[in-house]
Amino acid sequence: MKRLKYLCGFTLIEIIIVVSIISLIAAIAIPNLLRARITANESVAKTTLNSIGKALEMYYSLNSSYPNAEAALLSPNSNPPYLFTSYDGQTVSGYQYAYQLGGANYRVVASPQNCGVTGNKVFTLQQNNVISEAQCVPP
Repeated sequence: MKRLKYLCGFTLIEIIIVVSIISLIAAIAIPNLLRARITANESVAKTTLNSIGKALEMYYSLNSSYPNAEAALLSPNSNPPYLFTSYDGQTVSGYQYAYQLGGANYRVVASPQNCGVTGNKVFTLQQNNVISEAQCVPP
């Protein structure tokens, strides 16, 4: 009896089929993954603004005014410390935070670090913990 020899390998057509299937799956999965990441970054930004707003309102209830940015630079212990050291001017989960604080009012803006990549919306927090949102405009 003759022994048949089998080649341990794939034909070119089989490799092309496998590569095309993997490419198709990647073309479907990658945009969904990016959208999920943007949605997660936006949720983190809104939650962070909500926490900052609650801290500012609590500060107002104790001191009858909102924290003042200049006073915070001179005396960091007079204000909630995380409001100035952790978020103002910092980037967290793809969003950059900026404070505009005064004795009678405040405004905190969370904008995506890279519009369309890390987020699609700009969030603004104002008095009474009201968060508004707007579409970001790519540069």
